[in-house]
Amino acid sequence: MAKNIDSLQCEKQFIESRLSELTVVIDERDTTIRELKEATLRGEVALEKEQTERQNTEGKISKQQTDLEETRKDLKNALDEFRRKESDLESKLKEERGNKEHAEESLKIVKAKYKDVVSTKRNVTDLERENGELKDKIRRQEIYLQKKLQKEKAVRARLTPTKSIVSPSKSITRTPLSQRYANIPSRALPPASSRSKLRAPSTTGRGDSTGRSTASPSVASWRSARSTRSSKFHTPVKKIQTLSPREKLQSDADDRSATSELDSILRTPKGATTIPAWELE
Repeated sequence: MAKNIDSLQCEKQFIESRLSELTVVIDERDTTIRELKEATLRGEVALEKEQTERQNTEGKISKQQTDLEETRKDLKNALDEFRRKESDLESKLKEERGNKEHAEESLKIVKAKYKDVVSTKRNVTDLERENGELKDKIRRQEIYLQKKLQKEKAVRARLTPTKSIVSPSKSITRTPLSQRYANIPSRALPPASSRSKLRAPSTTGRGDSTGRSTASPSVASWRSARSTRSSKFHTPVKKIQTLSPREKLQSDADDRSATSELDSILRTPKGATTIPAWELE
């Protein structure tokens, strides 16, 4: 009996020790389980947080992708618009270059025409000036020649006898210089360079310098007619007023000067240009 009690006590002690060990193990397991639960809870919280962040990140990514697609579309549209504008600008630039070249060509033509107009205007101005000078010289020459012709007429009037007994068939008529040169065809005047050198005829004729006879054809013909009348009829005529030798020389010189002046005006030199009649008016 005592052995049974001792064995039971031993078993009790063994069971109590085992129970204590199991209690410790259970406590450790409970602690571990609690820690695992806490860790699991923390993991779940972290997981939820990570999931939330992931969802937020995915939303941001999707939004960024959407924005990126829109940006790509906008960029493509902007690139197309840029290319279209570039093409328009190139076409406009090409057109402007063509217009510039056309304007430059037109400007060259206008400059050439302007130079021609300026040159023509200068030539016209010079011609008008020379024409005016020529008209003035011709006018002065005409006045001078008219004075000479009037003086010659006065001298001839003094040389004409007051009464002539010669029959009409034997009378000698003298043609004035103006009528002698009236039927001469108009000829070209010398160029402006030679016309500008025209001077008034000198009072001394060529007969004085060359030593030739100073008697003019008109005076010689009048003298021959007078000698003929005197030798044929031997009729006493009224004595006419005679000129002194000096007056005769002066008259002959004036006659020659007027004749040479008209000859120089009516002479046609080589290369001369004909002056129309309207310029002499």
